[in-house]
Amino acid sequence: GGGALDTLGPCVVGPFEMWRKTRTLASSRRNRYTKEGFDLDLTYITPRILAMATPSQSIATWAFRNHIDEVQEFFKKKHTKGTVKLWNIMSEGRLDQATVQKLESVGVETIQDFSFDDRGVPPLELLDSAIASMQDWMHEQDAVCCVSCRSGKGRTGLVVSCLMLANHASSPEAGDDAMFLFSDKRVSEGIAMTVPSHRRWVRYFANRHQPLRRGLVGLSQVKFSIGAFGELPGQGTWMARQLQMLSGETRCKVLVFALVKQGDGKFDQKKVFGSKALKPDEEGNFTVDTKDKNGGPVMIQGAFRIMLNKHKDNGELLEGPSCWLHTNHIDEETVIEGSECDFPRASATSAIVGARGGDDEAGWGVSISVCPMGGKTGLPQV
Repeated sequence: GGGALDTLGPCVVGPFEMWRKTRTLASSRRNRYTKEGFDLDLTYITPRILAMATPSQSIATWAFRNHIDEVQEFFKKKHTKGTVKLWNIMSEGRLDQATVQKLESVGVETIQDFSFDDRGVPPLELLDSAIASMQDWMHEQDAVCCVSCRSGKGRTGLVVSCLMLANHASSPEAGDDAMFLFSDKRVSEGIAMTVPSHRRWVRYFANRHQPLRRGLVGLSQVKFSIGAFGELPGQGTWMARQLQMLSGETRCKVLVFALVKQGDGKFDQKKVFGSKALKPDEEGNFTVDTKDKNGGPVMIQGAFRIMLNKHKDNGELLEGPSCWLHTNHIDEETVIEGSECDFPRASATSAIVGARGGDDEAGWGVSISVCPMGGKTGLPQV
């Protein structure tokens, strides 16, 4: 028999079986739950922490998402009613009311107050609140936390790794250990969290009890170092492998964004600095002094993103390498190597199509300078 699918009815089983093969291919390295007739993009990281691709009942997403009917049947059979809460942290894919009701029918409560953008990072105060709510829930006997995003891997890995860290001593090594455990369970090979800023945020969380800087800082200079759009040692011309060829005449813009809290309590990216179109210097670097309208450094506090975009002749900007940082965790001179920069998904608006960071020896990255800051203090209000 079809196991769990026997309960879904003839109108669902046929196309559902067809999409199963497609979803298995789409999930690639992600470990799936394939016991007892189920085939879900879902993994037990621990017996009480689940990671999964966000469920959906839309036919358009069957090819790469968990179908809600199979998810509903899974929780009905595998977990006692009222013992599971699902945190959907996918801002661009909130669960609709019909999906929420199906989960509620088998005793699964859904929480969508802690979502953030794909390939983005949450404000640290939002992350702290999410982890605190999960910890409160897990004090209940047999309580299970389930965390979902588009693929149940990047954003989910960030949050689940921090959840596993929450009751442990803080250290950068502990953060790496938590991410290793998540990857070991969630994917069949390699690392699960492929966005470097996600990994950086876990290390920030691991250091949350250490004395940290706090308050406003003045961002005075940003430099994307040699090789950002040029040569990688031993690999030839990196951009020759990309669809958008860049030459020595390439002009780029450096943009700086900050996460700003809106009136409704939600956070959004706000551009706080944009350079003029820049040409590389003789060494291939793109360097800009980041000044506000009054000629002073750009003042920022909290999470911020630095991005290098290709500037086309028609004024259009194509997204290039970037990185998310936090003012509580940077020094007056901070260098992020190319292997720790984020890259956009392949699209018509990306200057680097399907690219990943080079090795640590690639010889490029981004460096930032900030105005002298005060000494380290106690816990930051983030």
